[in-house]
This record gives sequence, structure tokens and C-alpha cells, in this order.
Amino acid sequence: MGGDFVDKLTIKKAKKSESTKYNNLEKIIFKDSYYTKINYTLTHSKITEKDYFINYNSKTIGTLSIGNSIEFGGKFGIGIVGLKKEFRNKGIGKKVIILCKKFAKKEKETQIFLSVPLLDNETISIFEKLGFKKHHIETNIQYKDGTKFLRCRNDQLKHLILTTNDYKKLGWQIMCSEV
Repeated sequence: MGGDFVDKLTIKKAKKSESTKYNNLEKIIFKDSYYTKINYTLTHSKITEKDYFINYNSKTIGTLSIGNSIEFGGKFGIGIVGLKKEFRNKGIGKKVIILCKKFAKKEKETQIFLSVPLLDNETISIFEKLGFKKHHIETNIQYKDGTKFLRCRNDQLKHLILTTNDYKKLGWQIMCSEV
């Protein structure tokens, strides 16, 4: 599954009629991830204009959320990217990011944003090699009910309710790239 494999990747807009397929795929992809640990809702009540499938030939291998986002101050960004387990660690994620940058350019955007766990130096380094630069740091998400949770990967840190000391120690690196 070398370069030929990743060269055949495409992203396809999810249709409203594909909501069940999208939701079921996200449940598989994000099972036991930090999203489920912080009670992230993996089911969409409906497909939005930002939801896409990641495909290899005609086979769906992942999901992607991309578009203008509140998370990035209304600017164009990559939200959640998820790949089925058997397609991870093969360079496919990098190719998806390159496709996202091309997509942003096609949409006449000049910049694209994404977020990475602050302590994940390996991933930050990968994104820097793909042209992203550090923009700013965020330390928490505030949910509608007012609860604050730390955004972190479950293989690095436990999720917890933030305290003042946590704000200083942990957070997310927001990165930006020209397209």
C-alpha cells in the first residue's frame, strides 16, 4: 500500500440520505477515542455542509469535517478527520491534509486551520512539514451546559474538568497554513 495507494484518495460530500452510513462509520472510527471519553456526540442528527467521506477508489475508509468553523473563529478549517483502523499509519492522513488544502484553494480560501493536542509534538512536526505554522493555543472547550473539558488524546492524558492549573499546563495548538 505505498504511494500508489495514497494517490488514489478522494473526498466526497456526504449526502443527507447518507446520514446513517456516516454516523455508523464515525462510531466505528472513534470507538474508544478521546471523543467518546469526553462524551462527544458521535451521531449527527443530520449531515451538514462540512461532512465528507474519505474514499479509496469506491471504498469509504473514513470521515472528514471541513469548512468554516466556530472553532476557528468562523475561518476555514479541518475539523475531525477519522480513518478506519486498518488505514492508519500508512501516510493516508498526510494525503488527506494535502487534499484538504487543495479543496480550500478551490473554495477560494487563502488559509486553512486545524488543531492538535499541545503535547503531541510528533503530530505538530508532521503538520509543520505540510506547511502549517503555530497560530495560537487553546486550553479548553466550553459546552452548552457550561461544563469545561480538556481536549486531549486518551493515550496521552485523562479527560478531566479543568482547573486554573490545568489551563497553564495543557491545551491545543491551533495551526494555520496558506493554501
